[in-house]
Formats: sequence, C-alpha cells, structure tokens
Amino acid sequence: MADSLHIDPESRTGKALAKSRYEAKYLIPNSRAEEIRRYIQAWAEPDPHAAPDPEHAYRISSLYLDSPSLQLFRETREGRENRIKLRIRSYSQVEEDRVFLEIKRRLNRVVHKSRIAVPRPVARDILAGRHHALDLEGQELEDALEFVRLMERLQARPVVHVGYRRQAYVGIYHPGVRITFDREIAWGAPGRSDVLVPDTNVWPIEDLRVVLELKFNRTMPRWMQGIIHRFSLNRISFSKYGIAVMKSGAAKWGYSSYLSRDRMDTP
Repeated sequence: MADSLHIDPESRTGKALAKSRYEAKYLIPNSRAEEIRRYIQAWAEPDPHAAPDPEHAYRISSLYLDSPSLQLFRETREGRENRIKLRIRSYSQVEEDRVFLEIKRRLNRVVHKSRIAVPRPVARDILAGRHHALDLEGQELEDALEFVRLMERLQARPVVHVGYRRQAYVGIYHPGVRITFDREIAWGAPGRSDVLVPDTNVWPIEDLRVVLELKFNRTMPRWMQGIIHRFSLNRISFSKYGIAVMKSGAAKWGYSSYLSRDRMDTP
C-alpha cells in the first residue's frame, strides 16, 4: 500500500489515500456534544465537506466485509492489539458518486487507514470476484489489488452496513487533528438487489448518545487534552461494526445462516 502518502483520509477528492494516527473515542449525551462543539470553535473549524451543511454534517454508510468465521469481528471483540477492518464506504447513494475501498489497520495504539476511490461498478465487480479485468492503473490498481488480496485471503464477503450522521471538524492550528461527532448510528443487512446499498430495514445501534472521536498525529494537542479534563470524558472502546454484528445475529447464528435468513424479521 502507499504508506508514504500523507493525505487526509477523509478527503473525498484523492484517489489513493493513507495515513497513520491515534484515535480516542467517547460516548456522550447530545447535550454534552453541543457544549464541546461550542468549546472547540477557537481551535477547530468545520471540515470542508461538512461546511456547506447548516449543522456541518454529512452521511456515511460503510459496508463491512468479514470471513465466514467472522475473524475480523472476533479479533475486535477479543481486543487484539493488531487487527484490521475491511469495508467499502460511501457518502451518498448516487450511482455516479464513487465509493471507497478501505483497509483500517490497528497496530497497538496506532490506526492506519488506506483507501482508494473507485466507481460503483468496479466495487461490485470486486465483490463478485470479477477483479481480473479492473479498469484501473498505476497506484489505483495496486491499492485496489491489496484490498482484493485481503478479501481472497480471508474469503471475506459483505456482512453488514453501518450508517450514521457525522459532524466533522479539523484543527485550525494543527492540520492533522480531527474531531468528529457521530449520531443516529444504525445497521442494516446488505441489499438484495445491490449489495452496496443497505436493505430496506435498518435498526439502531446508538440513537440517543453521540460517539465523539478525537483524532491526532503523534501527540494530542493541549487544547484537546483540555476537552477531556473540562468535560470529564472517559475513553471507551466502541466498535460500530462489532456492535452491528452482535445486534444482527450474525455472531449468534453464524455467517451463512445470517445472510440467508429472512431479513424482513427484526433481529
């Protein structure tokens, strides 16, 4: 992968994207989230992609892939220090908009995320195993094939969609810093007619509280440390994918039976 690239991994304009950073998560009431949003105005500004929205927010939908034994889910549940997530992320359901093949690696406390933007038909071909005729070249092709190699090694297939509304801010004086507020987190099964789109029914993962993430390179800025102390934040481990798998029943019934069961029934 292109480990030497240092492009904001949340940028939707680049094609081959990679970055390493630290992430700290906190689960907080909405009222506390609003207090923190007001507090950070001196050090952070809306992400350019969120700025046009009155609430500085955008929608994210991620299709997570896993092995038949749900290896990636189990490594997350066990708290393995070195683990990965394999997903396809989108910011709209518009066919012309690209989606992102993402590999998220956690090595001890450091999170490394790399991703490549591809047209939706390319993503569907990859999921269907038709990757030998990928209409890509150069770094794009190399990064897409790394995603494919992991898929093949794990025999990974789509397991669950996770969607939420994200408010995002970036550091004014510290370019590598991001603060995000994730709300209305919900899961859905992969679509029957189009696996890139969640099935009709979706169910909440966390619809009352907000997942706050503080993201930084190497050292947490002092003003960010001040947020933790001022608002008495307690760091947690919160895996959207892990909770979605538990709520979906995939871990209980098994990968194959979960994917073949009647999804009109609520879990």
